[in-house]
Amino acid sequence: MIPVFHFSTQAQVADFRAEMEYLHGQKDRYQRWLDHSGIGKILHVHDLAVEEKDVILYLAFSRPGDTEYIVNAWETLKSSFEQEHSLSLEQTLFYKWITLSDISPEANVGVYVYDTYTPGEPKLFGREIYFDSDSARVITEEYNPKSIVRKINITPPSFTDKKVSETQIRKQMTKELVYEKIYNYASQQFKQQTCEQRFPEVKREYDKDVLRFKVIDLCRVVFENESQHSLCEIFRSLNLSDCNWMKREVLFFTITHEETYSGVRITVEIEGKYGSGFYGSSYNNLNKGFIDMENEFSGLLKDFADSFAMQLEKLLVE
Repeated sequence: MIPVFHFSTQAQVADFRAEMEYLHGQKDRYQRWLDHSGIGKILHVHDLAVEEKDVILYLAFSRPGDTEYIVNAWETLKSSFEQEHSLSLEQTLFYKWITLSDISPEANVGVYVYDTYTPGEPKLFGREIYFDSDSARVITEEYNPKSIVRKINITPPSFTDKKVSETQIRKQMTKELVYEKIYNYASQQFKQQTCEQRFPEVKREYDKDVLRFKVIDLCRVVFENESQHSLCEIFRSLNLSDCNWMKREVLFFTITHEETYSGVRITVEIEGKYGSGFYGSSYNNLNKGFIDMENEFSGLLKDFADSFAMQLEKLLVE
């Protein structure tokens, strides 16, 4: 499918479909260039879409769907490439394609890079590179994940104390059963969090295909080593206030279930926000006063995601 373009001025071009054979030949040459330049260790040609007025070259990563790897790989590739070249990585990917394909940059031509092309799987990372006629420069539309994604593959080796076949796993670990087990575990786990003047709630959103829930009014879950503000401790010692100024945390969970050849895959997507503990428990407007953890505390959120995923895997194979 060809996406909607952002051009305000479009060059008049012939029907690109008449050049289908030639363009596919240049696609293969582009792959050879990727390999020769070293970029091919990270990126490869996934597909070429040709319509009457549009030509899009799609690139994919060597480990599709592994969002954390993809983000790090792209940043490393871009940094190292631009230390040695005057053009940016995005400009180079675009100009090389229009040179090989012999298409004017002002035509509807683009080079798109996504983390996954699996039908039904959401794209969390993307770079859409095209030429903007108004500004006369190459533009890159960026899509970056705000959440942390972990994948749990349940296969026969996951069960260390009993022998289970792939068929048995798929039969026993239905979507409904897995979702209910995870939700019950999360409800029990997060409501047990003990932190003064915090009243955690687990709120489930109805969706028959995915499990979605959020946990509000948490404390010291992602920021588990956070200590109380010194002023708050002083107020307590003087019996002036029974306060808790530690960060107020909110976590959002999206869980998906997929049957695989070797068993079942559970994908856990976690997004976190935090706000000041100065606000009272009635301050629950997530659009004001709350900040994405990914902006500054991605490392802590990743550590929590790793721990939570391991706990879920243990829960599911018990």
